[in-house]
Amino acid sequence: MLLDWAGLTISFFNAISLLWLGLMVVLTGDRRSTGTWLTGAGMLLGALFFASHTAILGRGIESFGFGMDFWWWVSWAPAVIAPAAWYGAMLWTTGLRWRDAHPYRWWSLVVIASASLVALLLVFANPLPSYDYVAQRTLIATPDMSGVPLLII
Repeated sequence: MLLDWAGLTISFFNAISLLWLGLMVVLTGDRRSTGTWLTGAGMLLGALFFASHTAILGRGIESFGFGMDFWWWVSWAPAVIAPAAWYGAMLWTTGLRWRDAHPYRWWSLVVIASASLVALLLVFANPLPSYDYVAQRTLIATPDMSGVPLLII
């Protein structure tokens, strides 16, 4: 009960924080700058991810239905695209521009191509199982120390 409440609280806080930060960057930043739009979009996509995460946690992980499938699918688009937007924003923040010759130009193309490919596969290939299938899976026991999983330690 307490762990569910804590997870829901942190998820909701992240959603509100990223929404506020994304809106502040977009509304008060230099609107002619690509970096402003990249940074704002990355934050807004993060807010969308945490909004769907909050909706799933709020209804209960064991809950099933159309609403849960909707939020399950909505959460995957920002999870794929937001890291690519953040990569571009970090390159922009460090002062690297696309027109400049730098070694990160080719890695940027790899990141953009990979994120685009995964996003297209999510839309057209439907590789993810339904939320019902994922929620009904039983987890295997993991090694722990005093009830705390080793992965967390």
